[in-house]
Amino acid sequence: MKVLVTGANGLLASNIVNELNRRKISVRGMVRRTSNLLSLKGLELEKVYGDLTNPQDIEQAVVGCDVIIHAGADTSHYHLSFNDYLPVNVHATETILEAANKHKVKKLIYVSTANTFGHGTLENPGTEKMVPRYPFTNSNYAISKQAAQHILLNYAERAKPEITVVNPTFMIGGRDARPSSGKLVLMGYKRKVIPVPPGGKNFVAVADVAAGTCNAIEKGKNGECYLLAGENLSYYDFFKLIESIAGDKKIFVKLPASAFALVGGIGDILAKLGLGNLFTGVNTRIMCIKNFYTAEKSIKELAMPQTPVKQAVEDCLGWFKQHGYIV
Repeated sequence: MKVLVTGANGLLASNIVNELNRRKISVRGMVRRTSNLLSLKGLELEKVYGDLTNPQDIEQAVVGCDVIIHAGADTSHYHLSFNDYLPVNVHATETILEAANKHKVKKLIYVSTANTFGHGTLENPGTEKMVPRYPFTNSNYAISKQAAQHILLNYAERAKPEITVVNPTFMIGGRDARPSSGKLVLMGYKRKVIPVPPGGKNFVAVADVAAGTCNAIEKGKNGECYLLAGENLSYYDFFKLIESIAGDKKIFVKLPASAFALVGGIGDILAKLGLGNLFTGVNTRIMCIKNFYTAEKSIKELAMPQTPVKQAVEDCLGWFKQHGYIV
């Protein structure tokens, strides 16, 4: 078996390559020529260089592969409109599906996001049966992933390839070269004074997501989605966890939702002026909600592991220390 992993140098994708290596499965990884490949250091894979917006590059990458794990995506927080996400998150997914069908790929696993489903509470966390909820219904990134997911699920059962969708929550762990989600870990580790939003997230070990995604090659059902989730924690509890690992006392400043609303309003004004920024109204509202999910279906059907988030944070910090991000 040969598995193509798109966006192979990303946090999840590089951990998927590592997991496939561990299982002795042949891997082809699609990356851009300008990509930072530190996350792939020490891994065995056939690299193909290309751009997801180029159909010829996609076709070259797909030929000869039995399975595609489409993990490549445009995750930028700085785009100003939905159309900015279309080339990579929607059009490239359609091109990959066409190439997979043409070259008789057996299975296509699409890496979506948990936020294509509705989040819940600690008592009733979000599941694969819940429809998207505000503020993610206003998130252009989440909408673009929902659009691609919808296209693939509509195609399922028509012909080959079989299609399975995996929906990770907020991933923490090693091989975060950019860094991406690791920025939150670094903030909690490096800073003495930590501003704390009133909301929370589902945090999951990226290694568990990689294992669940690879298990989906054999165990994932055609036309089904799987939330790959871990522990539901408030931001305060998450930063307290980092404090316990760091071993130094932090000062936590709990900020009210009204403070984030003010920042988000300013961020929206800047965005209208053409200045993309992280602190838009949508993003600041997300920081104020309890964005909680359950992995019950994935544990049952994909045998997804459940590593404690503390271990995932330690793995993340260990990788950062090893590669000079922190001392």
